[in-house]
Amino acid sequence: MQADPAGVVTRDEWLLRVLLPVSVFVSGAVVMVLEVLGTRLIAPVYGTSLHVWSAIIAVTLLSLSVGYWLGGRFADRFPHASTYFLVFEIAAVLIVVLPLLREPVLTITKPLGLRGGALASAVLFLGLPLTLLGTISPFAVRLAAHLITDLGRTTGRLYALSTAGSLLGTLCAGFYLIPSFRLRTIFVGTALVLILPAVAWQVLAARRHLAVLLLVGAASALVASRPLRGDPSVKYMVDTHFAQLKVLDGGGARTLLANNTIQTQAIAGTNVPLAAYIPVMAELAWRAKPEGKRALLIGLGGGVLPPLFASFGARMHSVEVDQEVVDVARDWFAFDPQRYPVTVGDGRQLLASSSETWDYVVLDAFAGEAVPIHLLTEEMVALIEQRLAKHGLLVLNYLGYREGERARPLRSVVRTIATRFPYVVVYPSFPAGDYGNNIVLAAREPIRLRRGPRPFPVPPWMEAQVALQEPLDVSGDAIVLSDDYNPLDLWAVDASETWRKAAMDMWPRDVLFAE
Repeated sequence: MQADPAGVVTRDEWLLRVLLPVSVFVSGAVVMVLEVLGTRLIAPVYGTSLHVWSAIIAVTLLSLSVGYWLGGRFADRFPHASTYFLVFEIAAVLIVVLPLLREPVLTITKPLGLRGGALASAVLFLGLPLTLLGTISPFAVRLAAHLITDLGRTTGRLYALSTAGSLLGTLCAGFYLIPSFRLRTIFVGTALVLILPAVAWQVLAARRHLAVLLLVGAASALVASRPLRGDPSVKYMVDTHFAQLKVLDGGGARTLLANNTIQTQAIAGTNVPLAAYIPVMAELAWRAKPEGKRALLIGLGGGVLPPLFASFGARMHSVEVDQEVVDVARDWFAFDPQRYPVTVGDGRQLLASSSETWDYVVLDAFAGEAVPIHLLTEEMVALIEQRLAKHGLLVLNYLGYREGERARPLRSVVRTIATRFPYVVVYPSFPAGDYGNNIVLAAREPIRLRRGPRPFPVPPWMEAQVALQEPLDVSGDAIVLSDDYNPLDLWAVDASETWRKAAMDMWPRDVLFAE
């Protein structure tokens, strides 16, 4: 588009000068919204572990790099505003249909395992739309070159606007959109926002490609009107800042899922846990320190542990990072936050800011298979040691392997705890075998378990499951984990894949992909 020979700015030139900054700002925002939403697309099968985030970030950077390169070449060959805005429209169509591709993509990538499947899914979901969005910035610079003389300053302004849009998109997606709307609604809304600059150009400049705009509208209407997928057993579902939570009923049990992995199972309508490790934790705590009165629980889940501690006179205060988890525990798992107080926040921050001391610190903060590595370092252990009473007890649940090289994560957790607590014992929980929940007890003095019947009942059929087993041998290769170096995410890949595969095989598709 050449400038008017008389120096008069035409209507199209004026419109383009307005729309170029707006369009690069919008495209920058959409890029980051897609990047954040990508983790939620993948989460039903692969969770939100470090490997998932790494896959999403890697695909985003690769796609944008390819887009920058292609965009520069394409803009030189077709330096037309109508072509530029056509890219917005095509990208919008691809974004709209992403929710429809969720199940088929996750189904075909599932055999690739946690790392390969997450990476392949990220490529299939985000590769093409992000590549198209990557072409926008160099294309915008090429168009701007026809309109202005201060090209350097204008280029800097356009890239600054794109980055500012990315900042806004990141904050909106993580802080507002995901907790407030269904995933399909966010994708449709994102696509409609993306085409606004194109709509303005097509309408006001009377350009072509209106058929593509109609296609975006039709696709948006199709996705928005598609019946929600679900299963009668799914009684409640919510997307939070941290995970997708589902409450299922079936066979007399009520289950809390986070990203489709079990967090809590209880007898429906009660707070009686059905997972054996929960009563085992409480029983071991009581047998090791029967006189304790004050307990801190990091990681609430369904809230089934505080009543067990209350049965032997220990008042438990919980800290839970997700308010929605607290609400689900109250509404669906008979948890009483008035009787058992809860602080919403991070457990490590609470320990760092509190001056209270506790007879028990109980750490059970796994989110599915994800390892809370900031809660498993020598710095965290030092905080716990400072907040434990003189004869206090640390009780920790660690899900992982128990023998051989794959048990190195468990052994390293034990060695890390031993930097502050000279006496550490690990008890396996049901089921027996090489993989499962492991209950770690740590204290400043020898740990001796008292005898006698446990202070709370369990269903008769659980008696065999909750029978205490012999302590594990946790000697062998291990390191001290720290904030500076903590490879648990890497080491725990095998355990994560085992846990995730078991979770995927446990539920029907209408549960896994419920909306």
